[in-house]
Amino acid sequence: MSTSTIPSDWSSLANINPEFKQLLSILPSPDWQLVTKTTTIETLRQMGAGRPESEKWPDVQEHDLMILMRDGYENRIRVYNGKQENRPLLVMIHGGGCCLGDLTQEERNCRNWVRDRGGVAVSIEHRLAPEAKFPVPIEDCWDILQWVRLRLLP
Repeated sequence: MSTSTIPSDWSSLANINPEFKQLLSILPSPDWQLVTKTTTIETLRQMGAGRPESEKWPDVQEHDLMILMRDGYENRIRVYNGKQENRPLLVMIHGGGCCLGDLTQEERNCRNWVRDRGGVAVSIEHRLAPEAKFPVPIEDCWDILQWVRLRLLP
């Protein structure tokens, strides 16, 4: 069994692993680049903003709720549900490094969970940086997880 330690010099974690660097050198490079020197959070957000809403699935019920955060702000969650009893629960927190995205990013995963596993899924929306300073996005997720624990778990 191996143990990992975090080096005291955290900046060394920014160095690319030599084996991974070698692998990157032999992989074909994509003909596009998502992030360039001129990319901003705003341009990345605009890319996602033009995405049309997907059609709802007839066998999955969906509804949005507004959840009160510790500082009085209300965040949206979307609950995906089927018709079965005693269902497993999945809570999805979208990716985006706390500065991009929204709860719609996980709609396909949530719908699949309900349809294929007979579960309930909750997709969380949280405030985004840099407008919301750290640790607000993390606290939003925690507050919603606590709300889910208290209201949706037996």
